[in-house]
Amino acid sequence: MKLIGKLKEIAAQRNIKMVTAEFPSLNLLASNFYKSIDFKELIKIYSKIN
Repeated sequence: MKLIGKLKEIAAQRNIKMVTAEFPSLNLLASNFYKSIDFKELIKIYSKIN
């Protein structure tokens, strides 16, 4: 959580309004973590590999 705190601090200093995180959609550990620190789902991307 120290890393997230530092990220918020730097973003505020630089007037950054949005920070995103990208990870595989089935990574429930990451999904639950980001939801727990108030990240909101922004977009879902689907693909098909032949």
